[in-house]
Amino acid sequence: MHSIGKTIKLLRQFAGLRQGELATMTDVSSNYISLVENQKREPSLKFLQKASEKLDIPISAFFWNELDVNGTTDP
Repeated sequence: MHSIGKTIKLLRQFAGLRQGELATMTDVSSNYISLVENQKREPSLKFLQKASEKLDIPISAFFWNELDVNGTTDP
C-alpha cells in the first residue's frame, strides 16, 4: 500500500533535509513531520502545497506509487 508519509520522508531525505529543516520551511513543527512520515497523521493540503514548492516537485509526486531516487517514477 502506498504511503504519502513514506514518500515525503524519501523526498525530504533525497533533498538532504532534516525533519526540522522541512518543518521550518513549511511552517509546521518537526513533530508534525514525524507524525506524517510515520503514518500517524495525514498531511494537510496546505502542508503538501508548501512542501512541493520548497522541494521543487509537483504536488502529484506525493501520490506516486513508487519513487526511484534516480529520477524515474512509476505513477
